[in-house]
Amino acid sequence: ARQRIALLHGFQLRKDMYLELEQLLLKDFEPLLAEYIGEIAKVRPDLIKDRTLRYVKNYEAQILEMDKGAAILAGVAGAAVRLKRYALLYSGMIGRYIQDLPKDRFMRLSRMISASPYDAWNGLDLKVAEVREAKYRWDPES
Repeated sequence: ARQRIALLHGFQLRKDMYLELEQLLLKDFEPLLAEYIGEIAKVRPDLIKDRTLRYVKNYEAQILEMDKGAAILAGVAGAAVRLKRYALLYSGMIGRYIQDLPKDRFMRLSRMISASPYDAWNGLDLKVAEVREAKYRWDPES
């Protein structure tokens, strides 16, 4: 897996390519894998699933120390907003990068929380309300 990650490093990833992720996850931290996950989050967020989210959560501190670590983590947080289950399970991680979520991901999360206000959002609902007030107060979509 480590060799395949090294080979994939530097490839310009596109949506139409056959991309894999789960098979490449390692037990230990690998910066090239973290970069690859960040690229996957941009082009194929549907490939970001439980195992990848757990990997990113486990190595969040190391990823954050990387050059584009915050962008990788924000991309993964945005991908996690695809499913309510992920948003609930990884609410802490999503909350830490909520300021950097793209508008469409933020709005999706905001609608998700509005539709299920009594779920255990672990404070994510309050963070969404704060960001919505600060960033999107005048936005007709919010």
